[in-house]
Amino acid sequence: MSTTYPKATTVTIGYDQIEDRMFLVLYLQDGGSRKAYISRRLLGMLLKSMGEKLTSTSPTASRTPDSAEVMQMEHIAAVVNRKPGVVPKTTQPESAKPYYATEAQIQTQGDTLILGLKSVDTEPIAALALKRAEAHQILRMLRDQADKAGWGLEQPAEWMRPMEYGKGGD
Repeated sequence: MSTTYPKATTVTIGYDQIEDRMFLVLYLQDGGSRKAYISRRLLGMLLKSMGEKLTSTSPTASRTPDSAEVMQMEHIAAVVNRKPGVVPKTTQPESAKPYYATEAQIQTQGDTLILGLKSVDTEPIAALALKRAEAHQILRMLRDQADKAGWGLEQPAEWMRPMEYGKGGD
C-alpha cells in the first residue's frame, strides 16, 4: 500500500436506504471523521479479498487438511468474543465528510490487516489497521448489513457460512 492514508482508529458501519449503499464512518486519529459509501459491487470484492487474505495469512489453516474448518472456528471465536468499540466523542457521525469509495486495498503487516479505501478520484479516504479478530468482526458486520439491505451477496468463503447442526451421519 504505497498510498498514504489518514489513519482511522474506530469505525461504525451502517446502510443508507436513500443511497442504497453501505457506509463506514471512519474516526481518524486527528479527531476528524470520514464517511465512506460502498457500493454492492465493491462490498462483494472487499468481502472476498478480506476472506482470502485472512485465509492465506492464517498460521493454522495452512497446516491442516481442512483449512475452511479452521477458519470457521477462528471466525466464530472472533465474532462471539466481540467487544464493541467506543466512538470518539470529539466527532459526530453526521459531520463526517462523505466520500464514494471506488477502491479498497488490503495489505498485511505482521498479524495486522490494513484496509485502505480510496474515492472516485483515487483520493485516499482512510485506512484502518485490524488485528485478525477485528478483521473477522468487520467482515461479519459488513455481511450482516448486506443481508439487512437485501443485497443477496454470495458468501465470499466457505468458512463464513453459518454452521449447520444435525447434518451428521444417518
